[in-house]
Amino acid sequence: MSMITTRHADLHPREAVSLWGEIWYRTSLILAGFFALLAAGNFIYKASEGDPWVPIFPLVLAFLIWLTGRSLRFMLNARIN
Repeated sequence: MSMITTRHADLHPREAVSLWGEIWYRTSLILAGFFALLAAGNFIYKASEGDPWVPIFPLVLAFLIWLTGRSLRFMLNARIN
């Protein structure tokens, strides 16, 4: 018989919902950061060619992804409180 226990096995169902909120938020934060990095890289590349322009669509997409993750975290944490 194994004596190994995980933190997730001891979670109350409401705490598990809160955990999913954090997972969604951090995943969206990583994805939004990736899009922002791509937009910054594209801007630097275009600026080096003499044609600087700010890529609006990837930045707006990154903001919307981050906002979606933040709202999911808020909604899933609000169920607990």
